[in-house]
Order: sequence, then C-alpha cells, then structure tokens
Amino acid sequence: MRILFAAKQHYGVGGVEASTHQLMRRLSAAGHVVGALAQMPADGPPRGRRRPGVRRWPGLGYEAWAAEGIGPGPALRWVRRRFRPDVIVIGGGGRYFHDWTGPLLRGAGAVPTALYVRDSDALEMLEERIPRPSLVIGNACAHTEAAARLGYPTVTVPSLIEPGDYQVATTGECVLFINPVAVKGLRIALDLARARPDIAFVFLEAWPLSPDSWTALQRQCRDLGNVELVRSTPDVRRHYGRARVLLAPYLDQNRPRVVAEAQLSAIPALATDDPAMREAVGDGGLLVAPDAPPEHWTEALGLLWD
Repeated sequence: MRILFAAKQHYGVGGVEASTHQLMRRLSAAGHVVGALAQMPADGPPRGRRRPGVRRWPGLGYEAWAAEGIGPGPALRWVRRRFRPDVIVIGGGGRYFHDWTGPLLRGAGAVPTALYVRDSDALEMLEERIPRPSLVIGNACAHTEAAARLGYPTVTVPSLIEPGDYQVATTGECVLFINPVAVKGLRIALDLARARPDIAFVFLEAWPLSPDSWTALQRQCRDLGNVELVRSTPDVRRHYGRARVLLAPYLDQNRPRVVAEAQLSAIPALATDDPAMREAVGDGGLLVAPDAPPEHWTEALGLLWD
C-alpha cells in the first residue's frame, strides 16, 4: 500500500513528529511505500532566492517533502500527483495544526483519508464543516470514543515507540519533567521543586522555547537551586538514564508518549488524572487531580521518591 502522511509538522523534535517517523519506518520495513509532507520548519535550510514550492527532504529513509511558502492544499495536490497514494493519513495535533488540517482534508480529493487524532484539540476539527475523513485514528481510547460519538468510524492506535531508542539503565538521581511550558503544568513542576529542595529536578525542553521564555525560566530554575534546565535533544536516553520519576502534570488531556518512553526503563510517572492519561500511566505511577492543591502533588511525589 502507498501511504502518505501529511501534517503541519514532521521535521523537528516533538512527540507527534517522533511517533509519525517511527511508525513510518515500521510500515516501510513491512513492505509498504510511505511518504511524508509537512511544512518547512523555521530553522530549515536557508531560503535564499528560491521560489515558493515543495522540496524534497532527504535522509529519512522514505520519500519526504517540505512545503515552503505554499499553502497545505496546493502542496498536497502537488505531492499527490507524484506519489499517487492509496490513502492519506493526516496528522491532527494541537490548535496550531488546525490551519493545515482542514486544507489537507480538502486537498485529498478522492483519495481515502484517515485523521490521526493525537490530542484532544484535534477533535475540534471533526466539528468543523470540512470534508469528513474516511476513518479517525486515535492514540487514546478517550479520543476515539469522542470521535465515535460524533458519528465517525474509529480505531485506537497508540503512538508507536521503538524500545531501543529509549530503554536505558537508570541511576535514579532526579525527577525528569519534559516540556516545561504552561499547558504541560510548569507551575506544578516549579511548586514541587520548591516544596522538595532535597530532590534534583531536570526540566527538558521539548517544544522550542523563545529566547525570552528560556531566559525567564532559566532565572526561575537558578533561583530554586535544585532545577537543571536543559535544551531539547533527539536522544533522550541520557536524561531517562538519570530519572527516578517522570513528572507529567500535563493539562491538555492527551496521551503523551513520554510516559511509555519512561516506563520502558521502569521509571514511574506522576501525572494528571484525566481519561487519556489514565490509559498512558496504568499501574506504572500515580495520578493527581488537575485542580488538586499543591500539597497533594507533593505527597504523591514523596510516595514515589521516598
């Protein structure tokens, strides 16, 4: 089968990007022909005097194109004529994906489409007046159940994770918090670090922070004294290799792959209690209500750490 994956983002560091890339490699190894289309990232090759268009992205082990200065609809139609997909899998992420999701569904033409819902924000697109996808794939049962209530055929496919990319022996010397931004519970993480000055915390950037945001957070971490702020990396094993607890106080009601990545190395998660997160954590950690007072988070961390 010829499968084209199309989404706003693919060429960068992030859970959706890693999940899609690892899934595509597995499908390719199984004999399928896979391809990818996404927006040219801001830190991509210099534009120079090049005209807007669709350009090949090398080095991934499958056919890939990046759209530069051209809308998602025209870009997909251009790639569709050349790749001739049997099905188009359209990535649905946060609200920042929405300006691509609708045009991609419209640009698919008569080709069957699957909308891969990777977080709760993507469900909003199913209520818009856009061409209906042939299938909704959710990475959590909570997402597919919501799509089914809207009348869509669904299947649950959790994010594919290659164990060898994450499994590692751990020293258990720190609490690891990945993606230190507000919607991922940054305030809760800072409160916990303040409440437990005897514990070392590592805050690992995932979504790129602006220079101002990085400087402000760096100052907060320095003032606390027990928080190390580190830049994003495509190889997170050295950070999992130090962790005793994964902190995931995420507030966006999603099924984050970082929980499964950590659990591969027997690192339990301290996470927000919501339906999708319950699926992710299972018996491998503790859950705290999103509106719980700070002392509840501190107590739960003590149970896992002490």
